[in-house]
Amino acid sequence: MKKKRKAKDFIIEHYDGVDPIELGLSKEKDVAYIQCVDPGEPYTEGGTVIFKCYIE
Repeated sequence: MKKKRKAKDFIIEHYDGVDPIELGLSKEKDVAYIQCVDPGEPYTEGGTVIFKCYIE
């Protein structure tokens, strides 16, 4: 059974210099996109959010 990975795992690898294309997080070399579930109430109506991650 394949281990389920969390967003933090991808962020740490990206921070450590692993190519986001190799991680399946982007079609661009220097940016990663991570989609997370928006938990909804009481702050929003729910849905998803996409984070654009890059290192400056």
